[in-house]
Amino acid sequence: MLRQSENFTVKTITLVIRPGCIRIGRGRHIFYSTWQFQDALFSLYLDITNCCMKKFTGLVTLFCVFNAIGQPGVAITTPDSLVHIYQSGLGMNLPLYNGRQFYGYSSAIIGNAFYPVNDWTRGSILYDNMWYDNVPIMYDAFKDELVTMHPNGVPFVLTSERVQEFRMKGLVFVRLLADKNNGITTGFYQRLSAGKATAFAKRVRELEEKINGLEVERKFLIKDLFYVWKDNEFTKIRKSQSLLSVLNDKQGEVHQYLGQKKIRYKTDRETYIISVADFYNKLFQ
Repeated sequence: MLRQSENFTVKTITLVIRPGCIRIGRGRHIFYSTWQFQDALFSLYLDITNCCMKKFTGLVTLFCVFNAIGQPGVAITTPDSLVHIYQSGLGMNLPLYNGRQFYGYSSAIIGNAFYPVNDWTRGSILYDNMWYDNVPIMYDAFKDELVTMHPNGVPFVLTSERVQEFRMKGLVFVRLLADKNNGITTGFYQRLSAGKATAFAKRVRELEEKINGLEVERKFLIKDLFYVWKDNEFTKIRKSQSLLSVLNDKQGEVHQYLGQKKIRYKTDRETYIISVADFYNKLFQ
């Protein structure tokens, strides 16, 4: 049933499932195996999602009624439930579990290549436009790659081009693409503040090698780069004036805010950028 109003579309699809067959609305019966059924449900979910993405605000209700001897009916009413069914059905064959094995780094290197911590963290990954939650992940800032753990216990590197976003410990990282005019390189950037002026941090680890006597000393160095996206272009923030110049349309308000807060760029660059960007963005809410 499809009902349209001036502002939104409400779409209700009824699926009736009996042993060995599915009927969608008034459609014919189609026979599936369990795996095919789960895949069909997810395909339907994707079709609905794509429909809603095309300038529709959709309310989608899916009722799945299972009629089997000795089994009560089961209702699935949210797209998240369909994703869970799909992911649970595929198990170790999920598209996420695809990449090259991760071998780590020598224990002789001083420091580590990871951000924010040198340990597994449970997080969420947007991979090929599908969210995977509660996944063990580590962000390798030296190689700018995301590492996860296969269910068989082997760590592996995800294909970066297929990762749109990942989240862990309250931090959000998005994959940005380089352009000859935007002043950034392709890779993962932490989003610090979102709005009319979106601030990003590029977490970098560099490997330094020094000859110390007869040995080569190797050490990871920490380096952070900051950018602001505003008016369809990136500006690299090298000093406080770089940021203030980007936000010059609210120069008076920003200067007044800085006077009240008494924060300095040289003391803590990241806190300064986040605080100023957040204040600036709130002026447009």
